[in-house]
Amino acid sequence: MSEDPLKAKSVSFKTLIFLLNALQDPIPRPVFDYVLRVVQPERLFDILRERQYMRSIIRLGHQTNYSELDETMSQVFKKLSSFGMDESHEDKILAMKDYVLKLHRNRAGSVETKLEVGDSPGRFCIVGPGKSITRRHAELIKQKDSKQQGMDLTTSSRSSKKAQLKEQSVNMNSEWKSMFGSNESDSSTASMSSKAKTLQKTAESLEKKLNTSQIFSQTSSSSSSGSFVTMSQSQVSSEGSIRSLTDKGSDKNPITKYNNCKIALRNIVHRKREHYSAESKDLLEIAWERRPPPTNWKPKGLLMAQLQEHRAAINRIQVSHDHAFFASASNDGTVKLWETEKLEGNSVANRSKQTLKNTSLPGEKVKGLVFCEAPGPSLSLASFTDLGAIHIYKIETGKASWNRDLSVDKPDYGNIVDMSFFDTGVQSVLSYATVNGFLVGHDLRTNKEVWKLRNDPKAGLITSFAVHHSQCWLAVGTSSGTHVCWDMRFQLPINSIAHPTGARVRRLIMHPQEQSWLISATQGNNEVSIWDVETGARQKVLWASPTPTLSLNQASHHSVYGLHMAVTDTNVFMLTGGSDMRARFWDLSHPANSFILAGAASDPVQQTGVNYRAKLVDGVEVIQELYTKKQVTSDDAPRRGPEPPPQGHRDIISDINLCQSSQCMVITGSRDGVIKVWK
Repeated sequence: MSEDPLKAKSVSFKTLIFLLNALQDPIPRPVFDYVLRVVQPERLFDILRERQYMRSIIRLGHQTNYSELDETMSQVFKKLSSFGMDESHEDKILAMKDYVLKLHRNRAGSVETKLEVGDSPGRFCIVGPGKSITRRHAELIKQKDSKQQGMDLTTSSRSSKKAQLKEQSVNMNSEWKSMFGSNESDSSTASMSSKAKTLQKTAESLEKKLNTSQIFSQTSSSSSSGSFVTMSQSQVSSEGSIRSLTDKGSDKNPITKYNNCKIALRNIVHRKREHYSAESKDLLEIAWERRPPPTNWKPKGLLMAQLQEHRAAINRIQVSHDHAFFASASNDGTVKLWETEKLEGNSVANRSKQTLKNTSLPGEKVKGLVFCEAPGPSLSLASFTDLGAIHIYKIETGKASWNRDLSVDKPDYGNIVDMSFFDTGVQSVLSYATVNGFLVGHDLRTNKEVWKLRNDPKAGLITSFAVHHSQCWLAVGTSSGTHVCWDMRFQLPINSIAHPTGARVRRLIMHPQEQSWLISATQGNNEVSIWDVETGARQKVLWASPTPTLSLNQASHHSVYGLHMAVTDTNVFMLTGGSDMRARFWDLSHPANSFILAGAASDPVQQTGVNYRAKLVDGVEVIQELYTKKQVTSDDAPRRGPEPPPQGHRDIISDINLCQSSQCMVITGSRDGVIKVWK
């Protein structure tokens, strides 16, 4: 292998990260794309070769005098220079001459790259003159009838719409179109029969006056094939009046008869559409919260319960979709299942309902979990460990039992960093992301891997992962601050958004209302950013740090570890918890209503006042936490007797979630293994 593209002469080619760091700077993408679009690429490479020769013969320290260029090539080099091309890039482009010319020929559709019919034996072109392929399918999602919306439109707009509809349905079978593809098919059978009777009576009166033979003819063959029953063309051609009648009547409202099988097919399509609409609605309800918080709900910050069964750090807290249970994963190797109704003060001792632990792999740490719920009564719980194992438990009658285990090739894939579940109706997909860039979907019904994606290693190590509730796209966050979004329909990356400071992405969640918004918590400044995947712009930022807002070179060491977002009828709010051991309530609709839900145990009794305000910084709305001196009141005066113990956490809040039984409760878990429930 040539050492020219490497910065260092010796490098380990077995490790991809080392190899990428040893490579020289690549050609800027705009420069490479413009070179491919040059009209005369051979002329461009001749000039590049001449310029390279001039640089090779010039003495060190002297300026190279290049020959003058014609007007066309002068414009080309000015454009390339504006894109950032320098002399080192010229040498790299010249080294890629054969590859660039090949791409240029493919893009330009050169005759050399096309095979004519009969060029080689055994090959023939299937694209040629002949009948176009008839479309025979019915869409499950049918657009609503827009007749009522078009009542106020002008005649010209109506005619243009009709022309567009006619042009779009050229390749559609006429019978199929009349059944499924046109608005006329949606009219009722009664209206069609009344128009048919009117047309028939008019034709019979003309028949008596002209003493013609029978005008309307119908054969058994036409009835069985579902063809149009219209006037006989041989009889109509003799009379102009009848021809005009049939032209006006049959073109607009043809009398159509279908065989029983076609009517049954139409009914099946309508039933499938209704079933698909109902099933899609159920899937979206399952994917998001079935029990949203009440209108204008706010937590009061009162401690309801403190759970101390775990013996190590809490890594993840998940709530079931019906809010009957919540589960916690810990570094002590256990998953504990809790009942929400037992935490409302009716129970004397707050104990977990069940403890799940895998004894086959001692010493493993459970890093995350997710509830797996499909339409129906079935409910499962999946957890993953630092040893590359996935444990799946089935929950029946309120009790969980081991179901199966999945293993991940840790040397190749790396550790699992996050996990998600979604049900497509056909597949129950347990998806997970690994630190080495693999995104895997596993069908729990067939127990097979259904898809596997590979994130670009240049984007960094994957640190977080989330799937949109519409199941159309997912996103990953990396250690270099990059958010990569994938289209699940085509299984391709569609966009990449980089944090301005390159801060590590610690947590990702999806926005419950906006279809293209992504929420990420990054390293430092307790920062939470809301991104628009379509435009790549940052919409909102939550900033709980004394450093200047959106600072690129100043950062506090506190970060957000736990995120949860919920929607009520009137507003949207977010719950956060992090390394400063404080849980915060952010009101995104009314930022001034935000507050610290639970302070840290180490916070002084006489705290400073905290308020929140929204402002625009570089076109981005920033909700900032501000600290002011709190006025001393009579309630804050020193009292006799011992002070009550602090209710806040004594270690980093690693996760936060929301559940609802008879009332809404906020659940926080910390690194010392303590779970606190707030109302």
